[in-house]
Amino acid sequence: MKRLAYCLAAAAVLAAAACGSGSTSGAASTATRPATASPSTSARAAGNGVDKMSAAQATRAAVAALSAAHTVRVVGTSTSDGEPVSLDLRLTGKGSSGSITSQGATFQMIVIGKDFFMNGSARSWKAVGSPDSVATLLAGRWVKAAGSYQGMESFTLAAFTSEMMHGTTFARTMAPASLDGRDVVLITYSNGSRLYVSRTGQLY
Repeated sequence: MKRLAYCLAAAAVLAAAACGSGSTSGAASTATRPATASPSTSARAAGNGVDKMSAAQATRAAVAALSAAHTVRVVGTSTSDGEPVSLDLRLTGKGSSGSITSQGATFQMIVIGKDFFMNGSARSWKAVGSPDSVATLLAGRWVKAAGSYQGMESFTLAAFTSEMMHGTTFARTMAPASLDGRDVVLITYSNGSRLYVSRTGQLY
């Protein structure tokens, strides 16, 4: 069970790394904003001004845009002690939901404030050290984590954007790029992290 706590801690770091304040092999984020009138196609194509910003300014602008969103999806992969860790989370202002995979275990997770719930297969529970009888009992059930797992309040949109802001200090270069067919700018940081920001529409 200690291994699972370690993996979750690594995921917390990775969530921040996904947009520039840690080390990651690759990550992406998408956001859902409050309902507003849709801009015209010509307005979207005109650009959003990110090309005229410095790398630090673009990072701050992206943080501001994400902070105004209802939901942000964070998808990332990294390694921790040589072990691959991957996550797929949807962050909101008060919590998050999604999945984390590491060391042969995949868990669905829900975070609401300081309350942390997880759901995994018998195989996943065994992978994190649970006896066969316990793994069979917990398989497919939502389990509220004990006090040793507290601190999961860091899995919120507010915490994510706060961590992103630290990256402005380490922003080094910015250049035009393409990501999944979209025109973006690629911001690189002194710690090797990368952040992609759209050149049209909203700054994420």
